[in-house]
Amino acid sequence: RPIRFHARFFIADGDRLCGTIGGDGELEDISWVRLRDCADLPLAGPQVFFLELLRKRLNGDAPATRPLMGKRGGLRHVRHE
Repeated sequence: RPIRFHARFFIADGDRLCGTIGGDGELEDISWVRLRDCADLPLAGPQVFFLELLRKRLNGDAPATRPLMGKRGGLRHVRHE
Protein backbone atom coordinates (compact mmCIF):
# COMPACT_ATOMS: atom_id res chain seq x y z
CA ARG A 1 0.00 0.00 0.00
CA PRO A 2 1.31 3.48 -0.75
CA ILE A 3 0.49 4.85 2.72
CA ARG A 4 2.72 3.60 5.52
CA PHE A 5 1.78 3.79 9.18
CA HIS A 6 3.06 2.58 12.50
CA ALA A 7 0.80 -0.07 13.98
CA ARG A 8 0.67 -1.81 17.34
CA PHE A 9 -1.19 -5.01 18.02
CA PHE A 10 -2.75 -5.95 21.35
CA ILE A 11 -4.23 -9.21 22.57
CA ALA A 12 -6.34 -10.07 25.59
CA ASP A 13 -7.65 -13.20 27.21
CA GLY A 14 -11.28 -13.19 26.08
CA ASP A 15 -12.41 -15.14 29.13
CA ARG A 16 -11.49 -12.13 31.26
CA LEU A 17 -13.15 -9.41 29.17
CA CYS A 18 -16.24 -7.52 30.21
CA GLY A 19 -18.01 -4.34 29.22
CA THR A 20 -18.34 -2.75 25.81
CA ILE A 21 -15.89 -0.99 23.54
CA GLY A 22 -16.67 1.88 21.20
CA GLY A 23 -15.16 4.13 18.60
CA ASP A 24 -13.52 7.49 19.10
CA GLY A 25 -14.44 9.18 15.83
CA GLU A 26 -11.50 7.73 13.90
CA LEU A 27 -12.22 4.10 14.69
CA GLU A 28 -15.90 3.29 14.31
CA ASP A 29 -16.45 -0.43 13.84
CA ILE A 30 -14.70 -1.90 16.87
CA SER A 31 -15.39 -5.33 18.29
CA TRP A 32 -13.68 -8.25 19.97
CA VAL A 33 -12.94 -11.13 17.59
CA ARG A 34 -11.81 -14.60 18.57
CA LEU A 35 -8.43 -15.52 17.11
CA ARG A 36 -9.92 -18.50 15.29
CA ASP A 37 -12.42 -16.17 13.53
CA CYS A 38 -9.83 -13.68 12.26
CA ALA A 39 -9.18 -15.68 9.09
CA ASP A 40 -12.65 -14.66 7.86
CA LEU A 41 -11.88 -10.91 8.11
CA PRO A 42 -10.56 -8.71 5.27
CA LEU A 43 -7.14 -7.96 6.78
CA ALA A 44 -3.99 -6.28 5.49
CA GLY A 45 -0.76 -8.26 5.11
CA PRO A 46 0.86 -7.08 8.38
CA GLN A 47 -2.25 -8.01 10.35
CA VAL A 48 -2.32 -11.49 8.82
CA PHE A 49 1.41 -11.90 9.57
CA PHE A 50 1.05 -10.96 13.24
CA LEU A 51 -2.06 -13.05 13.81
CA GLU A 52 -0.29 -16.09 12.35
CA LEU A 53 2.73 -15.36 14.55
CA LEU A 54 0.41 -15.15 17.57
CA ARG A 55 -1.18 -18.50 16.70
CA LYS A 56 2.27 -20.08 16.45
CA ARG A 57 3.43 -18.58 19.75
CA LEU A 58 0.32 -19.74 21.58
CA ASN A 59 0.95 -23.25 20.23
CA GLY A 60 4.63 -23.09 21.24
CA ASP A 61 5.78 -23.15 17.59
CA ALA A 62 7.50 -19.73 17.47
CA PRO A 63 10.13 -18.03 19.64
CA ALA A 64 9.22 -15.02 21.76
CA THR A 65 11.25 -12.57 19.68
CA ARG A 66 10.09 -9.17 18.47
CA PRO A 67 9.54 -9.06 14.69
CA LEU A 68 10.36 -5.83 12.87
CA MET A 69 9.02 -5.48 9.34
CA GLY A 70 10.55 -3.29 6.69
CA LYS A 71 11.63 -2.99 3.07
CA ARG A 72 15.11 -3.40 1.69
CA GLY A 73 15.82 -3.03 -2.01
CA GLY A 74 12.09 -2.90 -2.70
CA LEU A 75 11.50 -6.28 -1.03
CA ARG A 76 9.72 -6.86 2.25
CA HIS A 77 11.69 -8.47 5.05
CA VAL A 78 11.20 -9.39 8.69
CA ARG A 79 13.92 -9.24 11.30
CA HIS A 80 13.45 -10.80 14.73
CA GLU A 81 15.03 -9.26 17.83
